[in-house]
Amino acid sequence: MTIKAAVLGLTFASALAAPTLAHANIETCSFAVLDSDGQPTYEVQKVEYFHAPSNFNTYAWRCDWNTGRCSLSGWLISPRKANGGNLPAIVFEHGSAGATPLGQLIEDDQSLTGYSCAIKRFVDAGYVVFMPYRRGTFDKTSASTLPVAARGLEGWSNSGWNAQDYAVWSVENAGVDLNGDNYTGQYISYLDAEVGDLVDVLQTLDHYVRPDMTAKLVDPTRVAIAGHSIGGAFTTFAGTDDDLYTKVAHGPRAFISLSGAAMSYHESFWWHDQLTASAAINNAPLYFTRVLDEDARVPNDFASAREPFAETNNGADGSGMALFSNANASCASSVPVYQCNHSAFVTNNDQIDRWFPYVKRFLGTVGM
Repeated sequence: MTIKAAVLGLTFASALAAPTLAHANIETCSFAVLDSDGQPTYEVQKVEYFHAPSNFNTYAWRCDWNTGRCSLSGWLISPRKANGGNLPAIVFEHGSAGATPLGQLIEDDQSLTGYSCAIKRFVDAGYVVFMPYRRGTFDKTSASTLPVAARGLEGWSNSGWNAQDYAVWSVENAGVDLNGDNYTGQYISYLDAEVGDLVDVLQTLDHYVRPDMTAKLVDPTRVAIAGHSIGGAFTTFAGTDDDLYTKVAHGPRAFISLSGAAMSYHESFWWHDQLTASAAINNAPLYFTRVLDEDARVPNDFASAREPFAETNNGADGSGMALFSNANASCASSVPVYQCNHSAFVTNNDQIDRWFPYVKRFLGTVGM
């Protein structure tokens, strides 16, 4: 069963626009620190995980229609002392560009800087982390986040549409009303297509050899997919995709939603329906986390942890859930409390301290 089964019958349907991380007074964690031997503690590489063949059709491959460019990359972070490789890995899916008025086009800016504290926590616990940028995403990583050897790699972009712009274009091109349901339906359909890109992500990790090593860096039998905000929803959808198991030698061990799809600004029920449908047909255990009452506006608060977790038969398949009180994060007065809490959940160390032990324990139960 794939995500396509979960969204069967969905033609047009409001997109979640999770708050950009810049909305909160986030902490940043540098990967430029040195060990006691004066050498870099972390290795950071920009890794291309997809490049279309020379004879590709730009429309069919969802690339840049005008330039013909078709390339997808991400950040790979690992401990310098990898001890021969064969390490467990986390694929970390980023959020979206942020909340915008319905129909507005926006550049989807992401950065390793914004997620550095959460990613660093995984790497310090012994995992390799790959943060693949999805299509149409621009890198705005600060050079100061990177080890000296990686500076100059930042500032790149992935080809194609970002999901928000694609949803707007698709609804307008179809000549139907640009409303919350139609917009969200196209947004979810595009995420469906992007789930297929995880096949290339997993194949890249399976075969990746770091430039300073001779052995493969990652143990392909110990990979989990995690994501925050819309990346969390994406992760839940990915759990339904059989291609991640039939087209890759070893499918993911588990899926982790870090406050996934907690806000739907355009008042559509589609996010609730599709998340719960996907959770019910997952291929591996799912772990859900959520800051309680991030967004209490009806009908937008659709219990993005409790209800999908219930669809896993309340954890009978090994799935789990952890709910947390409001973060009480510090943000500018212009930032709504729910946006502040939602962002701080993965950007502030005091908030990461709350959920990381639960996620680490869950990873241990699935052999990671």
